[in-house]
Amino acid sequence: MNKTGVFVIGVIEELLFQGNLSNEFISDKLKHLNLHNYKIEHFDYNNSSFDDLIDYISFKDYDSLVFIISEETQRILSIIEFLKKNITELNNVLVFEDRSINIDINVPDINIIKQNGSRAFLSGIYDSFGIRPYLIKHIDGVKTDEYNLNNSIILNCAINSTIITNEPEKWSVYPLIKIKPENYLQEKYLKIDEDKLSQLIKDFSDQGVISDEYHKVRGIGNKYGLNRLNSISIFNNNIYLDSQQSILLGKATDSFLLLKNQYTVGVQNLNVSKLETDAVKYINLITPINTSSDYKGARFILPVTRYKNPPKPIDDCDKSFIEWIGIEKDQEYFLYNFVKGRLFKVDYNFITKFEIVQKNEDVNNDANDVRLLLEKV
Repeated sequence: MNKTGVFVIGVIEELLFQGNLSNEFISDKLKHLNLHNYKIEHFDYNNSSFDDLIDYISFKDYDSLVFIISEETQRILSIIEFLKKNITELNNVLVFEDRSINIDINVPDINIIKQNGSRAFLSGIYDSFGIRPYLIKHIDGVKTDEYNLNNSIILNCAINSTIITNEPEKWSVYPLIKIKPENYLQEKYLKIDEDKLSQLIKDFSDQGVISDEYHKVRGIGNKYGLNRLNSISIFNNNIYLDSQQSILLGKATDSFLLLKNQYTVGVQNLNVSKLETDAVKYINLITPINTSSDYKGARFILPVTRYKNPPKPIDDCDKSFIEWIGIEKDQEYFLYNFVKGRLFKVDYNFITKFEIVQKNEDVNNDANDVRLLLEKV
């Protein structure tokens, strides 16, 4: 029996989002097609790859697809052609375009989405924006005359992913968003040498305060192995992890698996300390707190920062309390649990004991009262 998957999609500036329409409305749209065995699907286009979508369609055993959209774009048509090319069982794909359709899309401000994407690309840090490892979100194609990529690379790109290029027409065969660098890379990021970057991170570990300059340094995630193949850069026929060509991954014709294997080797050879890497991870985690008006310029009490005791790598600390963050601001003290989203106001004595507990330095059980209290929260 023929099976049809129905996808309702909202389109905003080439970005695809899960759309919502009433079942009655969809039934009315499809009734003249004489479809009896169809299912309305929901899909995450931001955090899923083309390979994920293809696997999902194949798993559901669909031989036909229907896309209901408010605006038919060239990218939508490219995606459909890409699906046809990569799913041999697919017999038919239909597109219903109706600009009068009011498709409900539950997404935040599109400008915030675009800003977060730009920041992730420039910093090389993606996990704070909820992007999983090995999902390509950005391809830097500004400095290349090579426009043919191995198909497996495209398959592992997010459906909402971007090629940054001065020649978008030469990438037209690929179902990604094409954008020129002057329209995307609008924030001013700094290119500093590794010694200066190490000093910024060391200052954070020594003082617990994040420098404003740190937030504007380009490619931090690439230097510390935190860009987990979420972006690639094409320079001539070679593929690198980042625009600075710091880690060579392979050729444009290489499979994604080969790039992934070479990425693993390259990251293992990075000459950075565990303490520095952990500090960068924490800075990434606490940046939303640090940039808020209430806690801007605050001092953070963490495993990787010095308060009354020296900083330590996470592996040397008590991991039972890693989810807790100490904060000092204007002679007031707070504890924040970033997993549960709970904030507590405490006193100076409590915060100093907290540091001892978190860094596993409580050899005489002097801070056992704090330990027991945190275990109950």
